[in-house]
Amino acid sequence: MTTKDSIMLLCTRFDDLGDWTVEQQFVLQMGSSYLLAHGIGTPLNRDASTSFSIRRGGNYNVWVRTKNWTAFWSDGKTPGTFEVLIDGIPANTEFGTGKAGSTPEERASWYWQRGGAFRLDEGTHKIALHDLSGLDGRADAIILTTSDEIPGDSLEAYKNLRNELLPEPVQDKGSFDFVIVGAGMSGLCAPLRLPGSEAKWR
Repeated sequence: MTTKDSIMLLCTRFDDLGDWTVEQQFVLQMGSSYLLAHGIGTPLNRDASTSFSIRRGGNYNVWVRTKNWTAFWSDGKTPGTFEVLIDGIPANTEFGTGKAGSTPEERASWYWQRGGAFRLDEGTHKIALHDLSGLDGRADAIILTTSDEIPGDSLEAYKNLRNELLPEPVQDKGSFDFVIVGAGMSGLCAPLRLPGSEAKWR
């Protein structure tokens, strides 16, 4: 997959997150922050959505990076399911149901779930995440591609594909005297600054 035949959309960068929330705790384990449908058992009212542009019309395969978060404890259907809609039309897949695997770890891992294909004309389209249960469905990224290639599920493969489809050059954000990484009590205490300090805070 390349930028000539594929588009990657990061769910946390959608224009409107709706009632979905951003989960950032597992970036080291799975390579990204992601959207979480935390409705405490009630489906979310507002979808997460964004617009994207197609430079050349054609049949686009849909892949969604997600997981079945209950597969560690259950072989049954996961409660955290959701739909993907393009221009209001749902893909023919219920997402978040989990991948095949011989161990709970394999079945509960992040993976690219296929969502069928859409005929998309050149121009701007809208895509949305529609929660089905309110029980912590997880959505990281979506690929729309005319390629028949299957994206790899490993963390290394994900990082390589993300670098290919979403190149992000290093940006100079200026000079800082002190940088806080993290939260909790250490993060709350860290922003203390001495009187007269010239530190920049971000």
